[in-house]
Amino acid sequence: MKREQHRKDKTTTHSLRASAGTPPEHRAHGLITCGAAVGEAAFQAAYLAGEGERLCADATGAIPRVTGHLLPVSAHAASVALYLSLQCRVDYLCQTHLPSLTLPLQRQVDEALRQAYARVHGHDLLDAAGVQRPDGSGPAADAGLTSDMARLKVRHGGLGFRPQVERYPALNTLHTVVPAMVGGEQPLWGELTEVLGDAGAFEPEGKSRRWTTFFDSGSAYGAELRSEIQRAKRAFREAQQAAGLTEPKPHPVFSAPDQAFGTSTEEGGGDIPKLHRCMTDSIRELQKDAVLSRAQALDLDDARRTPYCQAGHSKYHNTLHCNAPTQRKQFATREEWQTAVLRSLGVPVRAIHGLFALGIKPKSRDEPTATVDAEGNNLFMGDGQKATNEGGRGLRTHNVVVDWLSHWFHVAGIKHKGGFRGRPDTCKGLFGRECLRLKLTPRAGESEEDFQVRCDRLLNALIPDIIIDLFGTELKDPTPRLQELLDGRQHLIDVKTVVPGEGYRRAAASVAAHANWRQAEVAKGYARKARECDAAVPGDDTPFTDKLKSYGTEGRVLGPTVGCWCETSSDFDLLVELIAHVLADKETSVVRVAHHQAVARQRQKLVADFGVAMHIAWTRHMLDNRELVVGGGTQPSTEPVRAGGLDGSAAAEERDNFHRDAHMNDRNHASGAPRPGCE
Repeated sequence: MKREQHRKDKTTTHSLRASAGTPPEHRAHGLITCGAAVGEAAFQAAYLAGEGERLCADATGAIPRVTGHLLPVSAHAASVALYLSLQCRVDYLCQTHLPSLTLPLQRQVDEALRQAYARVHGHDLLDAAGVQRPDGSGPAADAGLTSDMARLKVRHGGLGFRPQVERYPALNTLHTVVPAMVGGEQPLWGELTEVLGDAGAFEPEGKSRRWTTFFDSGSAYGAELRSEIQRAKRAFREAQQAAGLTEPKPHPVFSAPDQAFGTSTEEGGGDIPKLHRCMTDSIRELQKDAVLSRAQALDLDDARRTPYCQAGHSKYHNTLHCNAPTQRKQFATREEWQTAVLRSLGVPVRAIHGLFALGIKPKSRDEPTATVDAEGNNLFMGDGQKATNEGGRGLRTHNVVVDWLSHWFHVAGIKHKGGFRGRPDTCKGLFGRECLRLKLTPRAGESEEDFQVRCDRLLNALIPDIIIDLFGTELKDPTPRLQELLDGRQHLIDVKTVVPGEGYRRAAASVAAHANWRQAEVAKGYARKARECDAAVPGDDTPFTDKLKSYGTEGRVLGPTVGCWCETSSDFDLLVELIAHVLADKETSVVRVAHHQAVARQRQKLVADFGVAMHIAWTRHMLDNRELVVGGGTQPSTEPVRAGGLDGSAAAEERDNFHRDAHMNDRNHASGAPRPGCE
């Protein structure tokens, strides 16, 4: 106690000496209460400057310090900390001080966040000049598109970075606080009616004069409120113009006059709840439309076009920045994380910077078949090249998707064959009896070896990855598509993955267009192969086609497809929806929660699970193919051991249990061996 009192006395003495040595003309008076400065403008500005140093100082500021501590451990965790925490640290200060005073702080924080994001991602994605290629050149057209993409919301395909200078926290605070101070049956500060306005101005009937008294009062707060309203309207108009809206429709928020801002323009409408969110969502939606139009206008050879048009609005693609890493799914190195982020935006990948323009030579070739591009798309070796599955990596990426589907079918209790948790783990022998009736003969001039290869390829084409059995499965509230799935009872599932190539160039510039096209080809391919096999059966019987039609709806094979930017086809979404509904039914049987909320929560969990797993798989696929670069040096392989678990660890299943819901653990769930002590 004496030591604490001595410290306080010493601090007071120093404060008095400093005050005595400061000329009167350089003094500013005020106090700090509830974390906000009250007093003269100079005092508030000095306080905000100090808070800016606390947040942004190079060595000790919260933003660079937290980022620096997390980055060596997990770049993914550092990115999530920036998104969920660090960029929000200044919100309270901006809500409780005048915008004119917080503007320097907002700019300082934005710059600190930009530098932190550049450290985490490996490139300054917020630079309006775009990301430079290894040869020093920039984007061929629309250099600012990358920066505008990065500023979008996560669900719109961006990084989730929200510039503080584009927000309106003080406006939102006054919209919330002023009506409570003078309005209602029990106003908090009725004496301020001459400044803020009477209670009737904040009722729906008087909304046309809501801010009239405040604007005319001469108050600095009233003047800055009007300035913020006009700034918001100006930003909305600019967003409309950028989105190409020549004749925009009236907006319930921004069409209101300044005196009535914050109230709905609809007849009888009152205050708009969550005004700030409504404002920024409207502006961000227009910005998203503008970015999409610009991306669609890019040349087909521009590497930024396909990732955004095909996957920018895919929920699986957009899981990187809003989901924290878990023990089961985490990027092994900073290089992997940065590669996933840079690939998602279609910008040059830092990990292959030194390999640019070198030749790519598969082990089965004598000469290079392509060169390394800045974005790494050629490393997947798609299209006509026969080395797409070089080193089994194409199959590995495919198996990651199959095994995670199998894993979640198992968690949901859906009986199935094939996949890591299927029993058995293969679907071979599905057409075993029918194959006994085949009488395949060599074609004219066909060698015995070629004939055997053709037979194997024909029969292997009829082996699905997974067969699900929905007999006895009922859902509480199925959607029409889910009900159709249940009516089919048993379904064949053939998972497909697609790599960069000409197929993406031909596809429409819309979400998952190429993945959905590839999905449609699956059912056609199975029907065609069944007819080819039937043609080799003596007589008029069609055993293969008949067997195929006994599954699904008229024999339609489900073809869930995952694109190389983690966009997914409609069948994949349908299977995830099935798993989410089954898990929600189990949850609502033991926990009192609305069914639709349980479905939404389970769906969100599954999207995060699959999305991060897909990003990791595609990233490792590309990085491991660096060994095929002529003169590219050596890199460690990330090849997992499938027998040891989904992530290559024998303890994978036990760690799964930790991340599951409490009601799904141990005895309540048949997933692997129970934990010690729970037998």
